[in-house]
Amino acid sequence: MTTVLRWSAVDRVWLPVEGDAPEGMDGAEVGLYETLLTRASAYALGLHADRIATSWRRLTGRPFTAEPLPAVDDARGEAIRQGWPGLRFEVRWFADARAVAQIRRRERPAVRPPVRLQPVKIEGGDSAYPHKSVDRQHLTQVYRQAVAAGADDALFVIDGEVRETTQAFVGLVTAEALVLPPLREDVLPSTTRTAAASWCRERGRAVLERPIQIEELDRGTLIYGNALLGLLPAVRAGHEAAPLPMWFGTAAIERRLAE
Repeated sequence: MTTVLRWSAVDRVWLPVEGDAPEGMDGAEVGLYETLLTRASAYALGLHADRIATSWRRLTGRPFTAEPLPAVDDARGEAIRQGWPGLRFEVRWFADARAVAQIRRRERPAVRPPVRLQPVKIEGGDSAYPHKSVDRQHLTQVYRQAVAAGADDALFVIDGEVRETTQAFVGLVTAEALVLPPLREDVLPSTTRTAAASWCRERGRAVLERPIQIEELDRGTLIYGNALLGLLPAVRAGHEAAPLPMWFGTAAIERRLAE
């Protein structure tokens, strides 16, 4: 079964990757990815494409459209033809100005709510990891440690501030607002986070991007989301889960992201 395809700029087709297909930087200076369901909506595809394009320009100084690479919707089209439920679209840029793209088959994770998050404390840094970088070795290690401890994922807590997990963004839904940790990386936020914030603003609900102290988590409900999972309530490992406020439309947000 084919699980990795690489784009041939010469033939303009996706070709199976023989042998190992590294998931890290593989010698690249810049490496980004987008993970999405093959049934992603046109709205979701637009958010994915915007994030890749803007992040690529920020990190390389070049427009993504100038590269001999396929667009996100082209990658999804190939995943549909392959019969994949989801895919990860990876793009890399090398010092010699080469740009490459490949896609990987992804399954929708079987995670039951509430998602149990194991706090991992990190001191003295602005970020836990390069947001949306294909270099995920350190994230994989922390994720496995959290799972071994009985959790579903790790929750990065930097100098007392809740930031993100290894697999998804987190936010805090209170009776009045959606509170999101400020992004301090060089690329744009996740599609699911953007969709959730937009839905709230359109309905007159406050969206606050500010540091979230771990002591605040008992004042609302954690949400955990990415393009494969959608949005799920979450809880710190060892704590009781709180129900989501009735005003927060998880199902409505997810419908925007899928056909």
